[in-house]
Amino acid sequence: MNPRCLVQCFIGSFIGLAGCVDTPKSLFSDVEALSDPPASPTPSDPPADPTPSGGGLMDPPSTATPGPEAENRAEPPGDDRFVAPFPDESECEVPLELLANDGGEGSAFAVPLEDDHYECFYFRAPTEPTLSLGFSPIIGDSRVVHHGLLYAANDAGFSDGAHEDCTGSHPDATLLAAWAPSGLPYGLPPGVGLQLPSGEDAFFILEIHYTNLARHQGAEDRSGVRVCGTREPQPNIAAVHWLGTEDISLPPGTSEAGTTCAPDLDEPVNILSVTPHLHQLGARSRMVINRGDGSEQVLFDEPFDFNAQVGYDTPAVLLPGDSITASCRWNNTTGGPTSFGEGTEDEMCYLFTLAYPAGALDTGGNFFGLRRSGENKCMN
Repeated sequence: MNPRCLVQCFIGSFIGLAGCVDTPKSLFSDVEALSDPPASPTPSDPPADPTPSGGGLMDPPSTATPGPEAENRAEPPGDDRFVAPFPDESECEVPLELLANDGGEGSAFAVPLEDDHYECFYFRAPTEPTLSLGFSPIIGDSRVVHHGLLYAANDAGFSDGAHEDCTGSHPDATLLAAWAPSGLPYGLPPGVGLQLPSGEDAFFILEIHYTNLARHQGAEDRSGVRVCGTREPQPNIAAVHWLGTEDISLPPGTSEAGTTCAPDLDEPVNILSVTPHLHQLGARSRMVINRGDGSEQVLFDEPFDFNAQVGYDTPAVLLPGDSITASCRWNNTTGGPTSFGEGTEDEMCYLFTLAYPAGALDTGGNFFGLRRSGENKCMN
């Protein structure tokens, strides 16, 4: 079994074309440890086994109980588990720091006494075209922060510095990044960037999901993200594409669901890493490339732990004529039915796939309702 580590992920999506077909009845192997996947029919062979990467969407909170002023400014370990470390400050021509606030500079957001609360904070974007080379999470009060997401919105009518409660759905925005308590700074490989919003009417949307289950009185938060921006053009523009399914209806016991995406490609797609995201009933996730010649390449097939969510470095090349199967397994021990939803007691099956060119695998930017809105053709 591969070693695992707690990690940080960014995710984004751009316009692309793809089609979905039904998945096989059984999506998983019956063993915990996998044999080596078949070699890729590409000039650059991927590693025999996927290794955990800097790609976890939601890492577990620290066992410590930091105050509202605590911030996670740690640097990632100096090893090869990460696609790339957060860039050096000298590379960040346009450094940005976007933090939760109460409408005034330096003010903290008062976290409501609610199980689930989504708050959106709006920040004016740079006027000149800018790419991101990395994201570094800033965690304020990890007792109440579930996760954060950063969106790009062009031609938006927001007010700089404003904030409001929100639903988690942003149909006219593109998701750029996500993180959670214990998330680490993360960079993109050399020569790869993510497009940031730019222009007179362009904004960032910082959405934070708060879970004040313990009803902490007077909880205040200044969580957010540090962005390493550059105006230097990069040869490759990447995004973490939305694969998986929202068609989730779980009776008691073990259930499986997923989708097979057959992209309409005219060039190869470089897959860098994959980060699965399920909720508390999640038991396993898997991604497989179905080659045009009938062979399969397993990118990963691993148990899922809600309290220790990880991503996997899965360097591979998807060729025209190939397809990808992204699938999840759950063990419903609640005694009743469970379905897709945004709450932690609901379920999800998202496999965020960092790849370039951006948009080759999906067309969405919404966090919820991708299947229902028809935006993402790599998700059913």
